[in-house]
Amino acid sequence: MDKNIMDYYRKINNSMYTNSRREIDLLYVKKQISSDFKNISFSIVINGHYTQALIMDISDKNSKKIISRPDEVFKAGDHIVWMENDWLITEMDDNQEIYCRGKMSKCPSSLKWQDQYGYIHETWFAYISDTMSNSGIKEDRVMKLDNERRNIIFQNNDHTISFDKEKRFIFDRRTWKITDIDRLDPHLITAVLEVTPTDSVKDNTSLRVADYVNPNYEITVDKISVLLKPSESYQLHTEVKNNGITLINPILSFSSSDQSICTVDNDGLISSVSEGSVVITVNYKESYKRITVVVNSKDSHKLTVDIFDNSTTNKFIITKSKSKEFTCVFKGNGQSIVSEAWFSLTDVNGNPTNLATITSQSNNSCIVRGDNIGYVLMNVASADKTIINSKQIQVKSAI
Repeated sequence: MDKNIMDYYRKINNSMYTNSRREIDLLYVKKQISSDFKNISFSIVINGHYTQALIMDISDKNSKKIISRPDEVFKAGDHIVWMENDWLITEMDDNQEIYCRGKMSKCPSSLKWQDQYGYIHETWFAYISDTMSNSGIKEDRVMKLDNERRNIIFQNNDHTISFDKEKRFIFDRRTWKITDIDRLDPHLITAVLEVTPTDSVKDNTSLRVADYVNPNYEITVDKISVLLKPSESYQLHTEVKNNGITLINPILSFSSSDQSICTVDNDGLISSVSEGSVVITVNYKESYKRITVVVNSKDSHKLTVDIFDNSTTNKFIITKSKSKEFTCVFKGNGQSIVSEAWFSLTDVNGNPTNLATITSQSNNSCIVRGDNIGYVLMNVASADKTIINSKQIQVKSAI
């Protein structure tokens, strides 16, 4: 080999960190393609990210060839937004040494469903063409099994892999159910759907979600009252359930009624600033929970109040339309102390309630009447609100 050529490749080897002439040739080709790619490619959005791709027109208006820029990975099942339409990559060539090349199909609609946590998901689908199936009727190369059945293809992911027969969806103003499904491809799922009656009770046609369950979110916290000294902090621990199922990593918002007394960050860390009383509110969608925080420079950590049910049975349970007496005892360092109590009732989220009523209170005791079946919180505070405690009470049926 000519010495100049050898020197040329040696310099390229050093600059590209490779000793393979073939790899150098590939890098050179990729570089040449990349330099011209922007001028001849289209802007697309793939799986939510902007990039460039070559899109080549073919006779079928519902299908296009797509080529990635060098070293960018496209996969079957990727969702493409191009020319204000949604597309699904339904085929990819095995040889992707320089670039990825495949076929994308136009999506006529999407599948929407609700998971066990109440979240609504969506995935786009395409009809299967006659090149991908050997059954059905050929009509403009789109698979038409009959007027009441559809053969579709969509992305195989952590959510769709759980689809099974009888799973129901709403699109094209009708409700459909899966009658057959194939999940063998790691990137794509194919399914046969047929029309099924719409249930006016279970199916939410406005959201386009079949078998929809109205969310019922409940926020619980480790404390509904917190005592702090100035410049102290407390990490609030929360849990959110939807219809009894605990949500994983729900996005909560926190707010303070008076940031000059207490602040709270996005993770629920409460930090006291000055003396006073504030309400910290935890929000998740339409649900919320309130926590009372009292900041006092006195050694209030050693002050407590205990709540007692004076009955001998069915502790902290009131029969509807009946009344019960409750008392409290204030303590300092474990010893009883004299302090005036103030009783109040809220629902379990700290909001006003109509489930029970305090008919009288005096001398650190109160009478509570059960009005409606459910759970309430009895809140007890000292006159200066430096000592706070709560206890859950159940109002049950007499039957």
